[in-house]
Amino acid sequence: MSSFSEFDLLQSLQLSLKEKGLAVPTEVQQRAIPLLLKGRSLVAVSETGSGKTLAFALPILHMLKKLENDGTPVTAEGSPRAVVMVPTRELGEQVSKVFKPFTHTTRLRVRTVLGGTALDVAKRNVSGCFEVLVATPGRLVKLVERRIVDLSDVRILVFDEADQMLDQGFLPDANLIAGACPEKRQIGLFSATISTQVEKLIQSLLADAEMIRSEGSHRVVATLATENRTVSDGKRFPILEAVLKQKVKGGTIIFTNTREQCDTLAVELAKQNYSCVVYRG
Repeated sequence: MSSFSEFDLLQSLQLSLKEKGLAVPTEVQQRAIPLLLKGRSLVAVSETGSGKTLAFALPILHMLKKLENDGTPVTAEGSPRAVVMVPTRELGEQVSKVFKPFTHTTRLRVRTVLGGTALDVAKRNVSGCFEVLVATPGRLVKLVERRIVDLSDVRILVFDEADQMLDQGFLPDANLIAGACPEKRQIGLFSATISTQVEKLIQSLLADAEMIRSEGSHRVVATLATENRTVSDGKRFPILEAVLKQKVKGGTIIFTNTREQCDTLAVELAKQNYSCVVYRG
């Protein structure tokens, strides 16, 4: 489908798409949205920045609003009908922001329970009735085990950026969360790559799912040049320092896996008289 208007989406969602100036869906949106609207489980492999979040957000909101319009609104507190699992708090906040503009016209509620926030804050976030929950695995497992969140009414479970989440050791949590949902729930798994851990989850939960791959799923951005360096005995900083000494036009951004690594690296850079700014969750 070459236009969002061709999708069988509620008029309220179509209105929001027009207000945001969104007319042409990306490849992953073209292929994933119709399948999710049909109730199919799927695995979607697509590169970062390809629009995966909107590919599941629109079908989720469409399906949940239809249930409400058909006379079955959410009435139980702390019992969402859609759960979106994310690897980090930062990504969870981004996903929530994608949902928000489309909840104004559908009048559906999106809540978050993300790592790095106090348990009391998480408990307040899931008080009352709501339809969509965006969560990191560890935080959600705690709330499920304490019976603060009930997943027995979940209709669709989505794993977003599953490669990042499962590579960080969240496979047991992912299986526990899936097991707390109804057996016939719909599942969507969105990932930039298929790692060994992602394959394990697909085999255990998504054996009958549709598989779609965007044409660019195996490629990096065309304008991005990559170079691999061999690190011996974990001694990364000398290699990084050698890279930083090379003349470049503009500034440099260094990504780390965790907040702690970010802080540690900033201290090391300061010791070597490199001025830097830390920007992290």
